[in-house]
Amino acid sequence: MLLPLEKLDIQRLLRNERQRRFMTYTDVANGVGVSSSYIFRLEKGMRKKPSYEILARIVDFFDLDYQDLMNYIEGEIPSEIQKDPQKDLLDYARSMDTKNMDQVNQLLELVRAYQKKAEEVTLP
Repeated sequence: MLLPLEKLDIQRLLRNERQRRFMTYTDVANGVGVSSSYIFRLEKGMRKKPSYEILARIVDFFDLDYQDLMNYIEGEIPSEIQKDPQKDLLDYARSMDTKNMDQVNQLLELVRAYQKKAEEVTLP
């Protein structure tokens, strides 16, 4: 069965899969064989949809299957993927009182948890 790829939200796919794996634009670009600026612009909606060849390389790089793609097409992405741990860390850091040691310790715990999670994720 053919996928309706014209309905695929490539911006969301790139952002979610890249963030879920704690990858940079450069990491993805190197794996796909394109420039990091291309991946950045594609994710930000500053480029039109990629060719089928590039899309196939992105899908292969992230090791996505038919059901994964259908989930992106239908908008059924698990909430754990939608979370942005980097944004959460930065938001907390911006709002915290740096003179409050409890909040400083909480930030350190969040950073340690983030580092541990990043270590667990292996590149495809």
